[in-house]
Amino acid sequence: MFADERFARLYNVDPETARTGAPVELFLNSVHPDDSQRLNKAIQKALMDGGDLAEEYRLIQADGTARWVLARGHCFHDDHNQPLRFPGAVIDITERKEAEEHRKLLVNELNHRVKNMLASVQAIANQTLRNGVSIAEGRAVFGDRLIALSRAQDVLIGELGAGAEIASVIKTAIEPLAGDAERLRIDGPGVQLSPRAALSLSMAVHELCTNAAKYGALSKPEGHVDVRWSLDMGEDGERHLSLRWTETGGPTVSPPQRKGFGSRLIEHALATELNGAVSLDYARAGLVCTIEAPLKAVIGDLPLDG
Repeated sequence: MFADERFARLYNVDPETARTGAPVELFLNSVHPDDSQRLNKAIQKALMDGGDLAEEYRLIQADGTARWVLARGHCFHDDHNQPLRFPGAVIDITERKEAEEHRKLLVNELNHRVKNMLASVQAIANQTLRNGVSIAEGRAVFGDRLIALSRAQDVLIGELGAGAEIASVIKTAIEPLAGDAERLRIDGPGVQLSPRAALSLSMAVHELCTNAAKYGALSKPEGHVDVRWSLDMGEDGERHLSLRWTETGGPTVSPPQRKGFGSRLIEHALATELNGAVSLDYARAGLVCTIEAPLKAVIGDLPLDG
């Protein structure tokens, strides 16, 4: 088998050896083991039938990386139907293959996100309409929750789909209802939430904020909301995210006679989705909501720093 320098280097064959002729096996040694059998069958078929060869396969390079190539050729037979010549060419298609894989990844990610979004909308609808609220009330609450969900998606898209920073999620959910930024205090270490955790926390914070604007601290000009979180070691020996929502300066609080669909959504979004624990303390001075969840559940597959 004769080959030029570029062809030889792609197959880890000495260019001088390839120029003067080298055994076919020497070139085939660089074919990826998972592609070798398929390529050999295609070569044998072309040799027997005197037909075309068109195969995509990987070549293992000297540094251990793999390059994708497209090999095209045609086997010519002599008058006795024996292989005479097998000219061909090989094209490096690694960039095209990588682009195809990236496109597949994006499609799969989009499919996953659409399913998650539909599931979130379904959960919001179920929670909103469960208690037989009026059509007008249900429409208003459902619309507000969809807007909150949309804002959370904007944060995720802004972070290029790799989850979202916890501070951004909380600010995005609170600021539309908080009005004056001075009424909102946020403090805690940087935590990159997984997309699932970001959506769940955003919906929960939206419910807390809506409640505060209607009945709690944000219903009074002098009211404030303080949101603080920390990373602590849990009793199970694993790191946990602990978040505390505290309202001050609002009207005197009393426990509700029954659990509303807002509080149930908070518990579903956080306790169920993130395997966490939620505590709602209706203290007279203001509502205190404590949230705790395993850090692994909060960050998902994102890398864990520290």
